[in-house]
Formats: sequence, structure tokens, C-alpha cells
Amino acid sequence: MHILQQLRFIDIKPGKAGAISHVLIWNPHYMIRWHHINKTPGMLEGTYNALLDRAIELGANDILDEVPWLTPKVEPTA
Repeated sequence: MHILQQLRFIDIKPGKAGAISHVLIWNPHYMIRWHHINKTPGMLEGTYNALLDRAIELGANDILDEVPWLTPKVEPTA
């Protein structure tokens, strides 16, 4: 869970059940694009392009959505 949080795929908040009581799951297509835009180490161009091609083929057009915070070094906000 903490690795997903570090990679910004989820956001964790504490609550009555403990340190991981509430979890916000970000749209993975947005987060993959964010990592691609910010050139996160390990994000390979060929792998990203393959995902992009497959998502478009399946009609998952959210991978192309205009999202204001999908710019270099800008943090996602809820």
C-alpha cells in the first residue's frame, strides 16, 4: 500500500481503523500519464506507448482526457 502511495496511485488517510483506514484510488491512466510526463525512472517509452495503443483500441479514452494537473512536476489534487 505504501509503495502505491509513493508512486501516487493511491492516497492514504488514517481513521478509526488505524493508519490505513481510508484510501483514495486515483485513475491509473492519469497516474501513468503523470509518470510518463515527469519521466519517472522505470517508465519506459515503449511500454507507455503499448499501453496507450491498447487503451485506445479498447475505447478507454480517459487515457487521452485533458487533466489540468497532468503537467510536469505538478502534484495531483482531489
